[in-house]
Amino acid sequence: MSTAVPTQAPPAQAPTQIPVPVVIAAPPPEEPERVISHVHLAMFRRYPLRCLAYGVAMVGLVSASVWAFAVDRQTLGTVFLALGVFVVARFLFWLIRMGRTVLVVTSRRVILEGGVFGREATEFALKDITDLHVQQGHVGALLDVGDLIIVSDNGTKRQAVVMAVPQPAAVAAHIRDCKGA
Repeated sequence: MSTAVPTQAPPAQAPTQIPVPVVIAAPPPEEPERVISHVHLAMFRRYPLRCLAYGVAMVGLVSASVWAFAVDRQTLGTVFLALGVFVVARFLFWLIRMGRTVLVVTSRRVILEGGVFGREATEFALKDITDLHVQQGHVGALLDVGDLIIVSDNGTKRQAVVMAVPQPAAVAAHIRDCKGA
């Protein structure tokens, strides 16, 4: 008969600890930039006398040109016609430039876009805007149009004057609200 030799169990080992993964909370997703308002300039309200002067000059020069050609003054008629074309071209260029200039207020920045043949943009981060001024004369206050002056300081002090802004106090309030949010 054989006798069984008792075997000893191996010594108990402390269970190995499995490292627990540390979960680092990701920062909340950044809110996408959203457009608060698009402001198109109001040139006829800001410059009523200039618009009236352009209109009178165009009608006067065309009338003078027609009169000069009617009384057989070809040279004078050509001069009036050339001046009329120049005034019309200058007015149309100004009209297009003002019509294509837009002030865009977003949740992060203020952008002034403009240009006739190409687009140029001037941007101000809301956090860098240090001051806003609204300037309105008597006629501007009556027509609710004025100039908005944006002052920014991100190491270099910058200033932009946006003329012919309709309801400039409301636009400045929009910018201040977005800056405070």
